[in-house]
Amino acid sequence: MRDGCSSEQIEAHQVLDMVASGFDVPKDEISWALFVLGDGVGLVKL
Repeated sequence: MRDGCSSEQIEAHQVLDMVASGFDVPKDEISWALFVLGDGVGLVKL
């Protein structure tokens, strides 16, 4: 699934993996990861 990802996209996936694993990740990092992966379209300030 991540074979065609850029290094920035891989880093964004890692951030979201940390969230999914229960780590405390700052909201701005989550927003950045969503934006990089195209899931943050229309994302409002958290």
